[in-house]
Amino acid sequence: AIIEDCDLSDFNDFIAIHGAQLRKSGVPAHLHPALYKKLSLSINDSGNYFAMIEPTEEAEPEWDVTVIVEEGLKVSDADNIFMIDHVWTYRANTARQNLREYPKLRETLADIMDLDNSNESVDEEEFIERIYRESWRFSQTFMFGNMSIIDQEMPYWYVMEAFGSRIRHSDAPNCRVVPFFYVPKQSLFSLLFLVDDIDEGDSLTRDYLYGIPLGMELLRKVRSIPWFPFQLSKRPDPIHNIVEEVLIAGNFGTAPDELIDRPKITNKPVRVYTDYESVCESLNDDKDFVVVSDELEADILWLKVHYHSFRELAVDHPNQIINQFREEALITTKHKLAALIQKRCEILGRPHPKWFLLTFNLNYQLLEFVWEFQQLSEMDERGHWIVKPWNLARSLGMIISDNLSELIRQVETGPAVVQKYVDRPVLISFPDLQGGGVKFDLRFYLFLKSVQPLQVYIHEQFGVRCANRPFVMKHLDSMDIHFTAANWYRADGNHGDSEHWREVKCDQFQILWNEQYPDHRWSSVQQSIDSIFRELFELACCHGNNDGIPSIKPNPQSVAQYGCDVMLTWPTSAQVTEHSAVKVDNEIGESLIQPVLLEVNFSPETTRAVNDIPHYYGDIFRHLVLEKPLTCFRRIC
Repeated sequence: AIIEDCDLSDFNDFIAIHGAQLRKSGVPAHLHPALYKKLSLSINDSGNYFAMIEPTEEAEPEWDVTVIVEEGLKVSDADNIFMIDHVWTYRANTARQNLREYPKLRETLADIMDLDNSNESVDEEEFIERIYRESWRFSQTFMFGNMSIIDQEMPYWYVMEAFGSRIRHSDAPNCRVVPFFYVPKQSLFSLLFLVDDIDEGDSLTRDYLYGIPLGMELLRKVRSIPWFPFQLSKRPDPIHNIVEEVLIAGNFGTAPDELIDRPKITNKPVRVYTDYESVCESLNDDKDFVVVSDELEADILWLKVHYHSFRELAVDHPNQIINQFREEALITTKHKLAALIQKRCEILGRPHPKWFLLTFNLNYQLLEFVWEFQQLSEMDERGHWIVKPWNLARSLGMIISDNLSELIRQVETGPAVVQKYVDRPVLISFPDLQGGGVKFDLRFYLFLKSVQPLQVYIHEQFGVRCANRPFVMKHLDSMDIHFTAANWYRADGNHGDSEHWREVKCDQFQILWNEQYPDHRWSSVQQSIDSIFRELFELACCHGNNDGIPSIKPNPQSVAQYGCDVMLTWPTSAQVTEHSAVKVDNEIGESLIQPVLLEVNFSPETTRAVNDIPHYYGDIFRHLVLEKPLTCFRRIC
């Protein structure tokens, strides 16, 4: 009967636009006509079928949503699909700002969450933080990749109106609630439909952990911590061979049948094929090199895109050099880098290196992370953690938190690692900036010339990225306090406080450093940084160990450049006395500062390097390819 009330051509258009979304969300086909009708006529009739029951201290301590129609509701009834409005759609990095700017939003959310703000002594900022922390019990997330408003790099979260937010959890639910994006009105709301018949007076229930099998009992208990507190009683067993599987997953390209000799390039000028604008710019006035438009004519291929055809290159073009190694993703992706260090140190019997912060893969090591978090909490040392999507740069999608519920919920937004946050960074001060020193990190350019024998060089010039405002362990969503990439990528236009933006050259930084830290001379700190890079590449290039762990493969046709980001920290007393790799004798003025490796970047951004260093890429090619050593490159292993 319902379909007769619809214009069939319009209904077909509706399904053509929304059908894939509805199928992915599991909305049964027999409900689609009713949904179309309700959307077309703006019918929101849930109030005719359901009622919210206010909690009572004696009987029901929590809100409940019950069916109020005498005949109950049937799964088979084609009209039983209902819309739920959203009161807040947000991104985690702007959520607190939303709450500051919209007092009515705070009131609405406080009502849904049953938070009392009648106490006038409660500070507004404290109340905003209470709402934000509590929001992880009420928020849902969505990522519809084909919708124009959705930026897949940053997930959205939303809170449903009171009716949707107060539906209880059950392991045996009678309904599902899914997000739905209605294209004609560019609006997002949720759809409620039944998975079981419901009698009058029965409660609506949904599975907060939909998609996690009931048989995975421990995982469900951990994932449910935001709603139902749970303490792990023992260290969880790691998933069998999961670290090894993470390391070997992916396309590393075809290996040459046998290794050839390193090509000796004799063409003058040397022909370079590249998709890097900065390479072209750097070689503009360099007479030793010419950029060509046909890669078949090139002596050097310098590419931003991942290359996989190493076998074909060796057979068809044995005289070409490529700027990539097979299996270098072991160090250039966050989850593989963490897995490599964990497994290699385990095999070698080494402790976890202090230059790499404790890191867990949220997809596979959530239980281990929660155990670690809870153990640290018992010692009052839980600290803060940062969640990093596997393959995003520029701090996109990252959140900093000490709230276990918030951290657990990030599993829903896509592949990510969670890493101990540097809450005691070494700071640098500027005379024109009041309020203390700012956080900074350093971008070093590392060059892998050969795996066998291992030859790694570092450029003497490095990049400096400073946060825009003085560091405090507050305002965890502030790009200007806690993140430095806003400075590095200022050209994007949307990052950072332009009023306090500053560019610091390598030489300027070293002068400032030696003035502000005379007991920690830069030359000593640089030696410590070199040592972590040396250990990193030794771990990554363990070729021929037959331990089953992948390594970066030797290839005479390969050289590579990596952007390695380092932060300097003050270690805790426990780190200094037990494990610090940088601890040396204070009597000779050496540094207790601990450098930590943040990440290794494939195809790093080099615009600043090209602007600051004449013939930057020409020097790289002369040193790595033409065997003309230059003093601006220092060999570290």
